[in-house]
This record gives sequence, C-alpha cells and structure tokens, in this order.
Amino acid sequence: RAVELTAEGDEPPVVIPVGLHYSDKTLFGSQLLIAIHPPLELPVELATPSADEEEKRTQARLLTAEFDRVLAEVVMATESWDLHHLMHRARKLLRAEGAARAGARSEAPSIVDRVRHFGTIWKRYQAAVERYPKETQRLLRGIARYDKLLGALRLEGFELDGKAWVASPRRAIWLALEFLLVYLVLPPLLVIGVVVNLIPALIVWVFNRIVARHYKDEATLKILVGSFLFPITWLLAAWLVGWGEGLLADTYPRIPRAPVLTGVIAFLLSAFGGMLALQYRQIATETYRTLRVHFTLVRRKKAISTLLAMRSRLFDEFMALDDKLT
Repeated sequence: RAVELTAEGDEPPVVIPVGLHYSDKTLFGSQLLIAIHPPLELPVELATPSADEEEKRTQARLLTAEFDRVLAEVVMATESWDLHHLMHRARKLLRAEGAARAGARSEAPSIVDRVRHFGTIWKRYQAAVERYPKETQRLLRGIARYDKLLGALRLEGFELDGKAWVASPRRAIWLALEFLLVYLVLPPLLVIGVVVNLIPALIVWVFNRIVARHYKDEATLKILVGSFLFPITWLLAAWLVGWGEGLLADTYPRIPRAPVLTGVIAFLLSAFGGMLALQYRQIATETYRTLRVHFTLVRRKKAISTLLAMRSRLFDEFMALDDKLT
C-alpha cells in the first residue's frame, strides 16, 4: 500500500527490520538494545504491487512470510527456550574460558556484547547443526551437563576463576562493606520507595491489564502512564512532607523551619527509593551470590576443579568445531 501511495518520481518506501533485545524481559526497567538492520532487498515480484486483486493477495501472503523469516533472523529466534538457554551458556563459557586463558578476569559484558556474541554463536550453530549434526549435539549435551553442575553449585562460569582472590583481606573488607550497604543501609530507602510508589505502581498495573490488548503493548503503556504518574506522586509526597515539617516546627519551635529543603529531600528519596525498589532484588541477589561464592570456592575446590576441566574441554571442542566450519 505504501508503494501505491508513493508519487511517481519519489523514492520508493523501504522496510527496515528492527530487533529488540532485553537483558531481562521479566524485569521492569531492564536494559533494551535496539538493533536496526539494513533495509530489505525484496524481489521485484514482491516489491511491485500487482493490479490483479487475487495476485495482490498472494503477494501479501508471500511478503508476510518473508517478514516472518527476517524477523526470526533479526531477533535470533531459537527452536526452543532450552536451546536458547544453552546457547547463552555457551556464550558465557567461551567468554569465561577465553579470559582465563588470557590471564584476565571475565567482567560482566554489556548488552551490546551479549547480543553480538549470542548472534555469532547462533549463526555458527545453524551452520554446524546442518553440516556436523552429531558433533553439534554432543557439544550441546556437554554444555547441558556443565550448566547443570553450575546450577547445582549456584555459580556462574566466570566465578570459577575467583580462587586467587578468595582469601584476600582487601576482598573480605569490600565484601563486608557491600553487605552492610545492601542489607543495612539500602532497606530503609527501599521501604520509603515502596510506601510512596506502591499506589501508583498498582494503578499502572491495573490500567495496563484493562487497556493493553496485546502483551507487546504492556511495556509501552507502562512507560506512557508511569512517566507522568510517578513524578506527580513524588511531588505530592514532597509537598506533604514539607507541609508536615512546617506543622512540626510550629509545634516545636526548636526545630528549624525548612519545608523546601525537607520537600526536596523527600522528592529525591521517593524517586531513588522507587528506582531502588525495581532493582533491589537483583542487587541483593548478586550480593548474596558474591558472598556465597566467596565461601563456596573455599569449600568446594574439588567440584570447582572438575568444572574448570569441563569448561576447558568444552572450549576446545567448540573451537575445533568452529575450525571445521571455517
């Protein structure tokens, strides 16, 4: 239809595939990578609408099928979530073992690196499963066993290389400070954030359930409604706290009157507490994991040695298969 509406002599419209990649779809406020791909190069029989209505309907079906194929490619859709998980595990394994062999510690990758590396493995997997299906399935089974053992220890692959710094006094001090910050300092701010932001959050949730027609619309509606509802709530909380501080100063003259300053602080605490409420579970979980790893690596040296050997072997098998594909 866009081609038909284009005036003669104007540039014809193009279709640009866009892939959306989330760091965690279940977490509100998670990272999002928008990958814009080159315009589609459609064959003439699809790019030029037919004058015949029946043939045009056939073109529409073929064009829709082409869109489905391209979108599956740009979002790197795997055959199942289990395979998707294993490919992410393979990505982490290669990164951790590669860093270990280079004598460096594997840092958490950015969402850009995660998507790029996943895309590389996804494409290599597609080629490998077609040309070397037995070797590919054997490698996947090995990665699955490695993943299961890691899950039993509740570790990530890069955490296996922390043996050298487990006994470091400096590391122990940092862990103690991190524990105090996450579990003693942040919880009061979290309570403020929950108390202030709970009602608007419920309003957004109810509104979203009533209005959203499709699951894909939920994130957009949350952003649109929350972008004005939450700031209004923070301003209301700031006004109430400032007003209450004024009343308190009238009752107890020794208390300095500073409603504006008190209101500004209340606004900042409400906003920060609300954002903290979204991320605290992840922060607390990562801190808990760090503390657990600190002790796990000391108590489970044998299991960790087994996992390190398995990771190294799987890395070599992956590289060998990759060389055969090249």
